[in-house]
Amino acid sequence: MTELPHDQDQRPRAGRFHQSLHLIYDQSGAVDESEVDQIISGVKDVNDLIWEAPIKNQQQYLIMRFGINVNLGNVPPADILALEALRNGLRGDTLKKALERGVKFTG
Repeated sequence: MTELPHDQDQRPRAGRFHQSLHLIYDQSGAVDESEVDQIISGVKDVNDLIWEAPIKNQQQYLIMRFGINVNLGNVPPADILALEALRNGLRGDTLKKALERGVKFTG
C-alpha cells in the first residue's frame, strides 16, 4: 500500500491528487472503491483519516459510506453550504439516508 501524505495534525490524507498518483479517484474523479477498501484496511479508525474531496460526487460517496461526520478536506469555499446541506440530508442525494437515520425536519 502507498504511504499516505499527512496533514499538520499528522492525520493521513486520502484522495489527494498528487502528481500522477490518484489514491482513491480515477482520472475522471470517480471513486475507486477498491482503493478506499485498501486504505481503510490499514487504519484502526477511519475517523483518523481526512479524505480530500473537492467534487460533489466524491463528497456524496464518502458521506454515504462513512457517515455525515466524515472528515473532508480540499472542499472549495464556495461549496461549503452545499456540502453541509448534503451532510444533513437537505439534498436529494442524501435525503433518503437522513430519513433512515431518523432525522426530524421541523419548520
